[in-house]
Amino acid sequence: MDQYTLISCIGKSDPIRGLNDGPMLHIVRNYHPKQVIFLLSEEIKTDEQLCEHNRRAIHMLEPECRISEIDTVIQ
Repeated sequence: MDQYTLISCIGKSDPIRGLNDGPMLHIVRNYHPKQVIFLLSEEIKTDEQLCEHNRRAIHMLEPECRISEIDTVIQ
């Protein structure tokens, strides 16, 4: 069985953009990674800490998926 790890820069169109999956969620839905690593800008890190919307969206699709974060200085 394949075991995928997704490394993704999280943006404002994640996890949902309009009524469609954002880029990160689309990949999770189609490839079922066992681990996701978020690369977070300061702005997105603040949003994720408050709402955890990306984590919750992933766990709705893949409850056993491990999620970790890497903080960056990306603007």
